[in-house]
Amino acid sequence: MSPAKKHTANGAVVDATEVKKNQEQSTSANDDTTPSSTPTTPLDIFTLTEKVGNMHLLLQEVFKKLRGVEEMVEKYGELKESNENLMQENRDLRNDLDKAVQEHDNLEQYIRRNNVLLHGVPELTPDNDRRQIVEILDKFGITFDSVDVFHRLRGGGDKQGSKQRPIIIRFIGHAERAKLFAKKLKLPNGIYFSDHLTQRRSAILRSAKTLKQSKAVYAAYSFCGRVFVRKSQNGKPIPVDSQNDVDVLFQQIQNKEISTGTSEGESNSSAFTPVKNKRRANKDKKDIESSSIASNVVAKNALKGSGAGRYGVLPAMPE
Repeated sequence: MSPAKKHTANGAVVDATEVKKNQEQSTSANDDTTPSSTPTTPLDIFTLTEKVGNMHLLLQEVFKKLRGVEEMVEKYGELKESNENLMQENRDLRNDLDKAVQEHDNLEQYIRRNNVLLHGVPELTPDNDRRQIVEILDKFGITFDSVDVFHRLRGGGDKQGSKQRPIIIRFIGHAERAKLFAKKLKLPNGIYFSDHLTQRRSAILRSAKTLKQSKAVYAAYSFCGRVFVRKSQNGKPIPVDSQNDVDVLFQQIQNKEISTGTSEGESNSSAFTPVKNKRRANKDKKDIESSSIASNVVAKNALKGSGAGRYGVLPAMPE
Protein backbone atom coordinates (compact mmCIF):
# COMPACT_ATOMS: atom_id res chain seq x y z
CA MET A 1 0.00 0.00 0.00
CA SER A 2 1.22 3.47 -0.81
CA PRO A 3 2.43 5.55 2.25
CA ALA A 4 0.42 8.59 1.06
CA LYS A 5 -2.80 6.81 1.89
CA LYS A 6 -4.29 5.74 5.25
CA HIS A 7 -7.14 3.53 6.30
CA THR A 8 -9.78 5.05 8.54
CA ALA A 9 -11.63 3.25 11.27
CA ASN A 10 -14.42 2.31 8.94
CA GLY A 11 -11.92 0.95 6.43
CA ALA A 12 -12.03 3.93 4.01
CA VAL A 13 -8.85 4.88 2.29
CA VAL A 14 -7.85 8.58 2.78
CA ASP A 15 -5.10 10.50 1.08
CA ALA A 16 -2.65 11.79 3.73
CA THR A 17 -1.78 14.89 1.71
CA GLU A 18 -5.39 15.94 1.54
CA VAL A 19 -5.84 15.45 5.29
CA LYS A 20 -2.86 17.70 6.06
CA LYS A 21 -4.23 20.37 3.75
CA ASN A 22 -7.60 20.31 5.46
CA GLN A 23 -5.94 20.70 8.88
CA GLU A 24 -3.98 23.75 7.72
CA GLN A 25 -7.15 25.42 6.38
CA SER A 26 -8.94 24.77 9.68
CA THR A 27 -6.09 26.32 11.68
CA SER A 28 -6.07 29.39 9.38
CA ALA A 29 -9.82 29.84 9.86
CA ASN A 30 -9.45 29.73 13.65
CA ASP A 31 -6.73 32.38 13.53
CA ASP A 32 -8.99 34.72 11.51
CA THR A 33 -11.82 34.52 14.07
CA THR A 34 -9.52 35.39 17.08
CA PRO A 35 -9.96 39.11 18.09
CA SER A 36 -6.87 41.32 17.69
CA SER A 37 -5.51 43.41 20.63
CA THR A 38 -4.14 46.20 18.35
CA PRO A 39 -6.29 48.81 16.50
CA THR A 40 -6.82 48.11 12.91
CA THR A 41 -8.03 51.72 11.98
CA PRO A 42 -5.14 53.81 10.53
CA LEU A 43 -4.47 57.42 11.96
CA ASP A 44 -6.03 60.29 9.95
CA ILE A 45 -3.07 62.65 9.52
CA PHE A 46 -5.21 65.26 7.79
CA THR A 47 -7.65 65.55 10.74
CA LEU A 48 -4.78 65.97 13.20
CA THR A 49 -3.20 68.66 11.02
CA GLU A 50 -6.49 70.55 10.89
CA LYS A 51 -6.88 70.42 14.68
CA VAL A 52 -3.34 71.63 15.27
CA GLY A 53 -3.99 74.51 12.86
CA ASN A 54 -7.14 75.52 14.76
CA MET A 55 -5.28 75.46 18.07
CA HIS A 56 -2.58 77.67 16.56
CA LEU A 57 -5.21 80.19 15.49
CA LEU A 58 -6.75 80.19 18.98
CA LEU A 59 -3.35 80.78 20.56
CA GLN A 60 -2.76 83.69 18.21
CA GLU A 61 -6.08 85.24 19.30
CA VAL A 62 -5.19 84.74 22.97
CA PHE A 63 -1.77 86.35 22.53
CA LYS A 64 -3.37 89.23 20.65
CA LYS A 65 -5.83 89.86 23.51
CA LEU A 66 -3.03 89.59 26.06
CA ARG A 67 -1.07 92.24 24.19
CA GLY A 68 -4.20 94.44 24.27
CA VAL A 69 -4.53 93.90 28.03
CA GLU A 70 -0.87 94.80 28.53
CA GLU A 71 -1.36 97.99 26.54
CA MET A 72 -4.44 98.86 28.60
CA VAL A 73 -2.54 98.26 31.85
CA GLU A 74 0.30 100.43 30.64
CA LYS A 75 -2.12 103.15 29.55
CA TYR A 76 -3.94 102.92 32.90
CA GLY A 77 -0.65 103.44 34.71
CA GLU A 78 0.08 106.52 32.60
CA LEU A 79 -3.42 107.90 33.20
CA LYS A 80 -3.15 107.22 36.93
CA GLU A 81 0.16 109.06 37.13
CA SER A 82 -1.22 111.93 35.07
CA ASN A 83 -4.31 112.12 37.30
CA GLU A 84 -2.17 112.18 40.45
CA ASN A 85 -0.09 114.99 38.96
CA LEU A 86 -3.24 116.95 38.09
CA MET A 87 -4.65 116.41 41.59
CA GLN A 88 -1.41 117.65 43.15
CA GLU A 89 -1.40 120.64 40.81
CA ASN A 90 -5.01 121.34 41.75
CA ARG A 91 -4.14 121.18 45.47
CA ASP A 92 -1.23 123.56 44.91
CA LEU A 93 -3.45 125.97 42.99
CA ARG A 94 -6.11 125.77 45.72
CA ASN A 95 -3.49 126.54 48.36
CA ASP A 96 -2.18 129.46 46.31
CA LEU A 97 -5.75 130.73 45.83
CA ASP A 98 -6.50 130.44 49.55
CA LYS A 99 -3.34 132.37 50.35
CA ALA A 100 -4.21 135.04 47.80
CA VAL A 101 -7.76 135.31 49.16
CA GLN A 102 -6.45 135.60 52.73
CA GLU A 103 -3.91 138.25 51.75
CA HIS A 104 -6.57 140.19 49.85
CA ASP A 105 -8.93 139.98 52.81
CA ASN A 106 -6.19 141.05 55.23
CA LEU A 107 -5.33 144.03 53.04
CA GLU A 108 -8.97 145.07 52.71
CA GLN A 109 -9.49 144.79 56.46
CA TYR A 110 -6.29 146.75 57.11
CA ILE A 111 -7.62 149.61 54.99
CA ARG A 112 -10.71 149.60 57.22
CA ARG A 113 -8.65 149.78 60.42
CA ASN A 114 -9.78 153.39 61.11
CA ASN A 115 -13.44 152.66 60.37
CA VAL A 116 -16.31 151.88 62.74
CA LEU A 117 -19.98 151.19 62.22
CA LEU A 118 -22.54 153.09 64.29
CA HIS A 119 -25.81 151.14 64.69
CA GLY A 120 -29.23 152.15 65.95
CA VAL A 121 -29.26 155.83 64.96
CA PRO A 122 -32.65 156.80 63.50
CA GLU A 123 -32.34 157.45 59.79
CA LEU A 124 -33.72 160.94 59.16
CA THR A 125 -31.43 163.43 57.40
CA PRO A 126 -27.65 163.79 56.93
CA ASP A 127 -27.70 166.78 59.28
CA ASN A 128 -29.40 164.69 61.94
CA ASP A 129 -26.76 161.97 61.47
CA ARG A 130 -24.00 164.54 61.93
CA ARG A 131 -25.63 165.92 65.08
CA GLN A 132 -26.05 162.41 66.53
CA ILE A 133 -22.42 161.55 65.79
CA VAL A 134 -21.19 164.73 67.46
CA GLU A 135 -23.21 164.02 70.60
CA ILE A 136 -22.12 160.39 70.80
CA LEU A 137 -18.43 161.12 70.22
CA ASP A 138 -18.53 163.86 72.82
CA LYS A 139 -19.43 161.23 75.46
CA PHE A 140 -16.17 159.46 74.64
CA GLY A 141 -14.11 162.66 74.70
CA ILE A 142 -13.63 162.67 70.93
CA THR A 143 -14.16 165.78 68.81
CA PHE A 144 -15.82 165.71 65.43
CA ASP A 145 -12.64 167.13 63.88
CA SER A 146 -11.10 163.67 64.20
CA VAL A 147 -13.71 162.29 61.78
CA ASP A 148 -12.52 162.06 58.19
CA VAL A 149 -15.82 161.08 56.57
CA PHE A 150 -19.14 159.44 57.45
CA HIS A 151 -22.18 158.18 55.55
CA ARG A 152 -24.90 155.55 55.64
CA LEU A 153 -24.05 152.14 54.26
CA ARG A 154 -25.66 151.29 50.95
CA GLY A 155 -28.41 148.76 51.58
CA GLY A 156 -28.72 146.92 54.87
CA GLY A 157 -31.92 148.62 56.01
CA ASP A 158 -35.19 150.30 55.13
CA LYS A 159 -35.61 154.02 55.57
CA GLN A 160 -39.33 153.58 56.27
CA GLY A 161 -38.88 150.54 58.51
CA SER A 162 -37.66 149.99 62.03
CA LYS A 163 -34.23 148.82 60.87
CA GLN A 164 -31.89 151.71 60.19
CA ARG A 165 -28.85 151.44 57.98
CA PRO A 166 -25.60 151.64 59.96
CA ILE A 167 -23.44 154.75 59.69
CA ILE A 168 -19.85 154.16 58.71
CA ILE A 169 -17.39 156.57 60.33
CA ARG A 170 -13.78 156.88 59.25
CA PHE A 171 -11.39 158.54 61.67
CA ILE A 172 -8.28 160.41 60.70
CA GLY A 173 -6.14 158.23 62.95
CA HIS A 174 -6.40 154.90 64.71
CA ALA A 175 -5.96 156.44 68.17
CA GLU A 176 -9.33 158.19 68.02
CA ARG A 177 -11.00 154.98 67.00
CA ALA A 178 -9.41 153.12 69.91
CA LYS A 179 -10.87 155.63 72.37
CA LEU A 180 -14.37 154.40 71.52
CA PHE A 181 -13.58 151.03 73.07
CA ALA A 182 -11.28 152.20 75.83
CA LYS A 183 -14.30 153.33 77.87
CA LYS A 184 -17.01 150.88 78.89
CA LEU A 185 -19.91 153.13 77.96
CA LYS A 186 -23.29 151.70 77.22
CA LEU A 187 -25.17 153.95 74.83
CA PRO A 188 -28.95 154.38 75.13
CA ASN A 189 -31.69 153.28 72.74
CA GLY A 190 -29.79 150.30 71.39
CA ILE A 191 -27.03 152.40 69.85
CA TYR A 192 -23.62 150.70 69.64
CA PHE A 193 -20.37 150.61 67.68
CA SER A 194 -18.89 147.65 65.83
CA ASP A 195 -15.97 146.78 63.59
CA HIS A 196 -16.28 147.49 59.90
CA LEU A 197 -15.57 143.95 58.74
CA THR A 198 -15.05 142.72 55.21
CA GLN A 199 -17.82 140.75 53.57
CA ARG A 200 -15.95 137.50 54.17
CA ARG A 201 -15.32 138.18 57.86
CA SER A 202 -18.90 139.30 58.41
CA ALA A 203 -20.10 135.94 57.10
CA ILE A 204 -17.62 134.12 59.35
CA LEU A 205 -18.83 136.13 62.36
CA ARG A 206 -22.48 135.28 61.62
CA SER A 207 -21.55 131.61 61.43
CA ALA A 208 -19.58 131.83 64.69
CA LYS A 209 -22.54 133.48 66.43
CA THR A 210 -24.67 130.44 65.74
CA LEU A 211 -22.36 128.57 68.14
CA LYS A 212 -23.26 131.10 70.80
CA GLN A 213 -26.97 130.95 70.01
CA SER A 214 -26.88 127.19 70.49
CA LYS A 215 -24.82 127.69 73.70
CA ALA A 216 -21.91 125.74 72.27
CA VAL A 217 -19.65 128.71 73.17
CA TYR A 218 -20.01 131.52 75.68
CA ALA A 219 -19.30 134.44 73.32
CA ALA A 220 -18.62 135.24 69.66
CA TYR A 221 -17.45 138.73 68.71
CA SER A 222 -14.99 140.76 66.65
CA PHE A 223 -12.09 142.86 67.89
CA CYS A 224 -9.87 145.07 65.73
CA GLY A 225 -11.14 143.41 62.57
CA ARG A 226 -10.71 139.82 63.78
CA VAL A 227 -13.33 137.28 64.90
CA PHE A 228 -13.02 135.52 68.28
CA VAL A 229 -15.00 133.01 70.33
CA ARG A 230 -14.72 132.01 73.98
CA LYS A 231 -15.90 128.69 75.38
CA SER A 232 -16.53 130.06 78.88
CA GLN A 233 -16.82 133.39 80.65
CA ASN A 234 -13.17 133.43 81.70
CA GLY A 235 -11.96 131.31 78.81
CA LYS A 236 -9.17 132.22 76.46
CA PRO A 237 -10.23 133.98 73.23
CA ILE A 238 -9.97 131.66 70.24
CA PRO A 239 -9.39 133.34 66.85
CA VAL A 240 -11.69 132.26 64.04
CA ASP A 241 -10.28 133.19 60.63
CA SER A 242 -12.34 130.98 58.33
CA GLN A 243 -15.52 128.94 58.08
CA ASN A 244 -13.38 125.85 58.44
CA ASP A 245 -12.22 127.14 61.84
CA VAL A 246 -15.86 127.34 62.94
CA ASP A 247 -16.53 123.79 61.75
CA VAL A 248 -13.38 122.43 63.45
CA LEU A 249 -14.24 124.22 66.70
CA PHE A 250 -17.75 122.81 66.72
CA GLN A 251 -16.45 119.32 65.99
CA GLN A 252 -13.98 119.57 68.88
CA ILE A 253 -16.72 120.66 71.27
CA GLN A 254 -19.03 117.90 70.07
CA ASN A 255 -16.32 115.23 70.41
CA LYS A 256 -15.51 116.42 73.92
CA GLU A 257 -19.17 116.24 74.94
CA ILE A 258 -19.49 112.74 73.53
CA SER A 259 -16.36 111.52 75.37
CA THR A 260 -17.25 113.16 78.70
CA GLY A 261 -21.03 112.90 78.50
CA THR A 262 -21.36 116.53 79.63
CA SER A 263 -21.70 119.86 77.90
CA GLU A 264 -19.12 122.54 78.52
CA GLY A 265 -20.80 125.66 79.86
CA GLU A 266 -24.16 123.88 79.73
CA SER A 267 -23.91 123.94 75.97
CA ASN A 268 -26.38 122.34 73.67
CA SER A 269 -24.14 121.86 70.66
CA SER A 270 -26.07 118.77 69.57
CA ALA A 271 -28.78 121.19 68.53
CA PHE A 272 -26.29 123.37 66.69
CA THR A 273 -27.34 124.51 63.28
CA PRO A 274 -24.58 126.30 61.33
CA VAL A 275 -27.07 128.97 60.25
CA LYS A 276 -30.72 129.29 61.22
CA ASN A 277 -32.17 128.93 57.77
CA LYS A 278 -31.08 127.85 54.32
CA ARG A 279 -31.48 131.29 52.80
CA ARG A 280 -29.13 132.79 55.37
CA ALA A 281 -26.69 129.88 54.94
CA ASN A 282 -26.64 130.25 51.17
CA LYS A 283 -26.10 133.99 51.48
CA ASP A 284 -23.19 133.54 53.86
CA LYS A 285 -21.68 130.92 51.58
CA LYS A 286 -21.99 133.24 48.59
CA ASP A 287 -20.48 136.07 50.61
CA ILE A 288 -17.41 134.01 51.43
CA GLU A 289 -17.08 132.67 47.89
CA SER A 290 -17.58 136.07 46.28
CA SER A 291 -14.96 137.62 48.53
CA SER A 292 -12.65 134.75 47.63
CA ILE A 293 -12.66 135.64 43.95
CA ALA A 294 -13.08 139.35 44.30
CA SER A 295 -10.48 141.44 42.54
CA ASN A 296 -11.93 144.90 43.06
CA VAL A 297 -9.72 147.83 43.92
CA VAL A 298 -9.39 147.68 47.68
CA ALA A 299 -9.31 151.40 48.17
CA LYS A 300 -12.67 151.72 46.43
CA ASN A 301 -14.18 149.25 48.86
CA ALA A 302 -12.66 150.83 51.96
CA LEU A 303 -15.95 152.48 52.93
CA LYS A 304 -18.18 149.64 51.76
CA GLY A 305 -19.34 146.36 53.23
CA SER A 306 -21.68 145.07 55.86
CA GLY A 307 -21.59 145.53 59.61
CA ALA A 308 -20.33 143.15 62.23
CA GLY A 309 -21.51 142.13 65.64
CA ARG A 310 -20.79 144.07 68.80
CA TYR A 311 -17.61 143.43 70.71
CA GLY A 312 -16.15 144.26 74.06
CA VAL A 313 -13.28 146.47 75.12
CA LEU A 314 -10.74 143.64 75.04
CA PRO A 315 -10.69 140.32 73.11
CA ALA A 316 -11.35 138.47 76.37
CA MET A 317 -14.55 140.39 76.99
CA PRO A 318 -17.84 138.91 75.75
CA GLU A 319 -20.19 140.63 73.39
